[in-house]
Amino acid sequence: MALYVESEVRGMSQQVKKLEKNIMREWPKEVQEALAKPGDVEEYADLLHLLLDASDRAGFTFTDVLAEAVKKLKENIMREWPKVEAKTEQAEPAKAAAAEDNTAVLAEAADPEGVP
Repeated sequence: MALYVESEVRGMSQQVKKLEKNIMREWPKEVQEALAKPGDVEEYADLLHLLLDASDRAGFTFTDVLAEAVKKLKENIMREWPKVEAKTEQAEPAKAAAAEDNTAVLAEAADPEGVP
């Protein structure tokens, strides 16, 4: 029985590793789709799902990732960025809407205990 269980666990471990490789191979495809359709929020949702799946497999919770993202955002806000000359008209409305939504997200992320 012990050999059977050990064999099954080893087989499952190999399947998980194969699945992880497949998920990581999916990233470039999904990034290209988002670049091809910058106005399609579904493409960004696909990237978010891949990110959360990969981070979960690495042992991080959604709260871990969100807390680190807020920390990194605060660092990036203080950073001096080079000026970008090229702007697309399609990206501007999405950028404005995202800026409005970020205020609520940051407030919730700053106090995860207060979020239901």
